[in-house]
Amino acid sequence: MTYVNRMCWRMLSPAVLPIGLGSIAAYAAAVVLSVAPGGALAIWADLPWDVFQIGAAGSCVIVCIQAIRLWRWERGAGTLCFVCGCLLGHERVGPYGPYRRCLGCSKGHSAANELL
Repeated sequence: MTYVNRMCWRMLSPAVLPIGLGSIAAYAAAVVLSVAPGGALAIWADLPWDVFQIGAAGSCVIVCIQAIRLWRWERGAGTLCFVCGCLLGHERVGPYGPYRRCLGCSKGHSAANELL
């Protein structure tokens, strides 16, 4: 696995969480609606589909944001790792000051000497 593949994996893997949670919540809503006696919850019949759509929309938003970051990386913009050239993650606070971890090679880079 190359550094670029690892970077893309780390960027796009969080998009699975909203659609997974939306699927589980939609299934739970469908079970609750099927247990209700005599169509008492008929007005909520579309709830499982709506919950799933919300999860899918959340995943699409995450994918779009990461696609914009990848597009900017391809153009050479953004905070880049000087070791492998991949994107840097969010700023964290460490014992020696703020730093950013590379999404490709996982090396930590000081945020104090970034040129913005």
